[in-house]
Amino acid sequence: MEYRFDDRSLTAQVFLSLVNQVWPGDYDRDKTQAALEKTIQVTAYDGPVLVGCLRILTDGCFFGTITELLVLPTYQKQGIGSHLLQLARERTPTMLYFGAQPGLEPFYEKNGCLRSLTSYLIPGPSSRHPQPEASEINTKKAGYGVHTLLFYHLKTATAGDPSPGHRYGPPGPPGPARRSRWSR
Repeated sequence: MEYRFDDRSLTAQVFLSLVNQVWPGDYDRDKTQAALEKTIQVTAYDGPVLVGCLRILTDGCFFGTITELLVLPTYQKQGIGSHLLQLARERTPTMLYFGAQPGLEPFYEKNGCLRSLTSYLIPGPSSRHPQPEASEINTKKAGYGVHTLLFYHLKTATAGDPSPGHRYGPPGPPGPARRSRWSR
């Protein structure tokens, strides 16, 4: 297995081939490529095949969030997701806040993630995004991708480190649970 941190070679086409095996959908390739250019990709490859990806959106100083952690179903329960989280912890300069799908809490907790703040959803304009019904908010998938019930944070190895050239401060509040930027 080959792991890469900040994998700038990852294309929307390769990423979407992974995404569609985990969360099938009709994703916009151009928006996906634009999103990949704005995030840090931590990837796992088995030869030429992308089998796992964790994306991080961060300002590099105060706040970071894991937008998603995806592992191909046939590669799950082999330590790939845990290794991607470990790389994110070791190499990201901020704490990372993220939402967890219901039922996956034991996975995140065994990987050192701590339950954190309650999450909320601010729906986008109805012309761009479907508005979920109140009953859909607490489900794994409700037309937005993944909604969260629990928020976690992952304290990274360098968070709070006053290294030269870096300004770190207390972590900011987590962003709202939201639809991934790469989906329609």
